[in-house]
Amino acid sequence: MGDKIVYFGPINNNHKETLIHKAKEYLKQNKGDKFYYILPTGNLMMRLREQLLENLKGAFDLQVITFDDIVKSLLSKELYTKIDDATKETIISNIAIELYESGKINYYKDLIDIEGFISSVSYIIGEIKRSLITPEEFNSKISKEPKYTEIGLIYSEYQRFLKDNNLIDKQESFIKALESLNKDQSFFDSLDCIMIDEFFDFRPHELQIIKEMTKSDIDIYINIPYKTNNKKTTVNNTLEILQDMSFEIQEIKQKSDKNIFEKIGEDIFNVNHPVYEKSEKLKLIKAPNRYLEVKKVCEEIKRLTNKGLELNEIGIVVGNVDNYKDVLIKTLNEERIPSTLKEELKLIDIPLTKEIINLIELKLNNFDKDSVIKVIKSGYLDICDGHNRDKFEYLLHTLKIKNVNKEFKSIINNEMKKLRYLIKNNEEKRELYEERLENFSNLNFIIQTLIDETKKIPTKAPAEEIVDTLLNVINEYNIKEKIKSVYKHSNNYSLLHRDLMALSKLKEMLNKAITISQLAYKNEITLKEIRDILIRLLKDETITITMGNKKGVNILTPATVRGLSFSTIFIMGLVQGEYPCVNENNWFFKEDDYDMFKDIGIDIKKYSQKLDLQSLLFTVSITRPKDMLILSYPESNGGENVSIPSMFLDELLNLFKGEEIEDKINYITLDMDYLLKEKLEDVTYDRELIRHLLYHHYLGNDVSEYLKMLNGLHPDDIKEIMTKLEGEIKRNEMDFNEYDGVLTDDRIIEDIQNQFKDMKFSITHLETYGKCPFRFLYEHVLNVEGIDKDIEEFSSLDKGNVYHEILAIYYKNHLDDFRRCILDGEEFDVQSTRNEIIKITEKTLANIGITSFNNLWRLRIEHITDTVINLVELDLERLNKYKGNLLPYEFEVKFGYEKEFVISVGARDIKLLGKIDRIDNLDGDDSYVVYDYKSSSYGVKKIKDINGGTSFQLPVYIMSQLDKDREVMAGGYIIIKDGESSIEIIKDSKKSLVNKRRGKGILKEEEWDKLLEEVKNRIGDYIERIYRGDFRLAPLECDEYCKLSSLCRYNKERINRKGDSYEFN
Repeated sequence: MGDKIVYFGPINNNHKETLIHKAKEYLKQNKGDKFYYILPTGNLMMRLREQLLENLKGAFDLQVITFDDIVKSLLSKELYTKIDDATKETIISNIAIELYESGKINYYKDLIDIEGFISSVSYIIGEIKRSLITPEEFNSKISKEPKYTEIGLIYSEYQRFLKDNNLIDKQESFIKALESLNKDQSFFDSLDCIMIDEFFDFRPHELQIIKEMTKSDIDIYINIPYKTNNKKTTVNNTLEILQDMSFEIQEIKQKSDKNIFEKIGEDIFNVNHPVYEKSEKLKLIKAPNRYLEVKKVCEEIKRLTNKGLELNEIGIVVGNVDNYKDVLIKTLNEERIPSTLKEELKLIDIPLTKEIINLIELKLNNFDKDSVIKVIKSGYLDICDGHNRDKFEYLLHTLKIKNVNKEFKSIINNEMKKLRYLIKNNEEKRELYEERLENFSNLNFIIQTLIDETKKIPTKAPAEEIVDTLLNVINEYNIKEKIKSVYKHSNNYSLLHRDLMALSKLKEMLNKAITISQLAYKNEITLKEIRDILIRLLKDETITITMGNKKGVNILTPATVRGLSFSTIFIMGLVQGEYPCVNENNWFFKEDDYDMFKDIGIDIKKYSQKLDLQSLLFTVSITRPKDMLILSYPESNGGENVSIPSMFLDELLNLFKGEEIEDKINYITLDMDYLLKEKLEDVTYDRELIRHLLYHHYLGNDVSEYLKMLNGLHPDDIKEIMTKLEGEIKRNEMDFNEYDGVLTDDRIIEDIQNQFKDMKFSITHLETYGKCPFRFLYEHVLNVEGIDKDIEEFSSLDKGNVYHEILAIYYKNHLDDFRRCILDGEEFDVQSTRNEIIKITEKTLANIGITSFNNLWRLRIEHITDTVINLVELDLERLNKYKGNLLPYEFEVKFGYEKEFVISVGARDIKLLGKIDRIDNLDGDDSYVVYDYKSSSYGVKKIKDINGGTSFQLPVYIMSQLDKDREVMAGGYIIIKDGESSIEIIKDSKKSLVNKRRGKGILKEEEWDKLLEEVKNRIGDYIERIYRGDFRLAPLECDEYCKLSSLCRYNKERINRKGDSYEFN
């Protein structure tokens, strides 16, 4: 038998050179076909091939390979059809649905339609198969809980499907390759030698292949250069497995000329380690965020290249490339630093493909409003002109349509009929109404065109028919010409390349969807199923924007850097949770079930094993440089949370002498001022130069010559800067101006006056202006946030309206019961009306379009019922305690709708409207209490809020009833959440009737009248300011959760400097 030897030695030992020398000798003798050299990564393969072919001419049959290449070779003569992940997920989805429909899936029944669940099951099955576990083995050993047995059932059916259709997935290829190897023991007989290098562990099928190799009479040499003073479980486990295969373990001696990085690599994570002195060869960068972290790394790279170092002698190691890929590409492009990183876009993320998916969703969602808006706002389908897209979105919202297919025709016809009447009868606003009618007519045409177009797309048919129809629709919209048109205007070749490639690949994916559907569904398929297949394909498919440059900086991961060496290594992203990343990545393979899965034979790792592997990879990374190691981490990952430096960084710093970080390592800390480079030699790209010059101009330095030169090179940039500077200067003037919401253009003010001329102001209008005039400008003048978007299921607004309606109906039904309970002392059992409340709730929900009640809705209805019962019980208890016989009297009382409600302030009549939730009446007296329902105590307003000009609800309610000649004695709130109530303002003469003893809201008659008069005057003042265009950014209340916060430039200190003057600038 041949040699079976494992060479186990320290990191970067020289035995690798022995194996490479052996391989070169084979090549010199033209025996390249007599050996395998097996490596774990593509980077290593490329480097080794270059080494082996150096100074060799005519070397053929160079078999530097991976284990996956062996698998391919073993299957090359087999007649299997290999499937990709999208096909795999489609098959699994179809199987899961069929099992559910046949009653065999119950535990996961609510998840089988969720795409994330299907991809998770695909991953789970892949992990089981990767461990070479058959469905029979899995099902016989797994726990009998449905969570596990139903996964086993899906796995069994999936494997049966593959077998019946002669298909294999990636993991199946490992199993079939091993079966082939078992049948044919001669596969390795043509070889003299197999060399396996740079592995520290092996996947299950790789171990099985090695086991089969040992049955041949060939030499097998495995080099594992990962011996450290802190023994790694990962490596030790691998050595034990290889020993069990009869490999001899030969220890390689230590290197005598180890560099500092190799020494650190041996000692890190070791309790008994030597103490190192601070070295000029190590640096640590702390940056505010990832962008500045990468910017600083780029600066360091340019310093190195300015000293003559080649870019390909530099490596950047990132623990999680996905977290850094975008910022790396952006920043390296800015700095014009080539790298090996390939810039790619997923097809699913490209706007063009999203818009085609939106068109399919439009049909599937039966023209719900959101789907219609997405298609109308398409940039490639040319549904309407670009400047009309926002306009039509606005019109759809104003129509309050939920389902366009069902409601649009009747609603828009009514709207257009109304506009024709207004055109005929209102000469003053004729132009406005004519323009609106034209907009509605155009919208009507667009919607009808979309309905006609999508009618062509079948909802169920053979896959070829659905795909052909979709391709025809794409061709009808002439998307290719639209792409070219965009290029003519933008002159952006990258955009042209991206979109043409996306269109081509989209059509390719549609045709591929036919093949997948024929495999998984056989006959007819639904449009939804085609959509699901297409989305899976688009998620997996990418478009290459720019290829990586092999002469550029090497972008690597801890796994792909092993075996390589560079002059300088940067290790980025050293924050806890990302480096190391040892979190569970699947809900099925939990740490608690580790023993069960291990007994089955599934190759999963628990936390300690993952941490051991990650620490080994970090050790390998820090031993890759020859001259310089630069570590870095961001204080923030882009969110609000502050990042914690990695435990690995702590382990490394603990090797060094000193108390503070600065004593241990060359420590560079950055703040946001790093964006402003003080020294010209630190500037690395155009935008940085602009910032540098403007900064020095601000400091008073003469940079006029540079600015003139810059203006010639970048005139648009300078113009943009000057515009922004002008805005900042205006904002910081001592008086309010248009940059603070005080409008001065006469034409704009005239438009505002016309807009509000016949306006019926709601209490929300008044309170919004009182709290923040600038918010009123955005929401009610510019309509930026004035349209309520539809909430998916049950918004807070819906919830409030539902409670109000239920309470109104319930109280009306039981007015006599309440009367007898309060006046006569009869008992009223609220609990006995539970079923009645449930029926009222169901009917109320039906009125807002919710007619089907699943388990979640049943829980909500129960909660609503319990809340209403609690409120009514507490209400009756409260009313019975009052000295006065107050009785619930009226509910949902509107004012200002059919009959106008007007208050006169000076020469101006102001129309108001609103709805009082409830009015109670004092029995036998013409005295009333007005109530507003609030979801929680947060909405309760005190008299100080009324006096402060931010609350108008109770005073306006009172005024509306005075208009009916009713005497209102009090106003208050009833809290729906807990059933509590509070009287916030009451006449002093009536306080005893509601057991009110003290409080600032108890008012004498003259105080009561004065309060109402002051509120009336304040309303008049607000309306006057609106008419004058005064929407100054000087809020009385600033909501930290304001939806306009991203648009707002409020700064309390800046505004306070302007004073309280309301004179216009």
